[in-house]
Amino acid sequence: MADFGEVLMGILDFFRKAKPGGGRPAKTIKPFEWDKAKYQWDSSAEEYCRQFNKTMDELEADDYDVIDEYAANHIAFFLTWIIQNGFYTTDAPEDILEAAEAVKHETMTGTAILMQYCDGVLNREDLSPEICGFADFYYDPDYLNAYTSFVENDLRKTVPGIGFTWEEYHQFRHIMDHAYKMYLKR
Repeated sequence: MADFGEVLMGILDFFRKAKPGGGRPAKTIKPFEWDKAKYQWDSSAEEYCRQFNKTMDELEADDYDVIDEYAANHIAFFLTWIIQNGFYTTDAPEDILEAAEAVKHETMTGTAILMQYCDGVLNREDLSPEICGFADFYYDPDYLNAYTSFVENDLRKTVPGIGFTWEEYHQFRHIMDHAYKMYLKR
């Protein structure tokens, strides 16, 4: 993946740059509270209509399901990584924990759990306490920028126009793995 190096260098540059008095630069940390698929719905609907040469008036129920998946994909990648690394809350209802277990075994997607059980919203309460600091540090803007770069440069697709695939998630997860390792070392 040619552009992984660029993403990696951007992350490494952040950690290498020194402040005028020495040390690392201060990063403004925006606490992760939530992200909602509905924030991306309009742009995903527009992209879907462009891809399939439809107007909003021509959309049917199945089209809306795909648009929901498009709008949720960036969150689904993050949620899948959280679940697969054991950082999902253990305080969730049993049916959600069972769904999370299915995501671990890749028999259910992160999009499915997000849309079916979380109403398209990933909340801070969905994260285990030990990962909240990383989510605060990384999600906005670093994760969102890395995801955008991956989709646009590596996949050569548009961000609001893709749904979840395990293949693409597996290509991307090492970027998050690396970011988490760097976070732990800081």
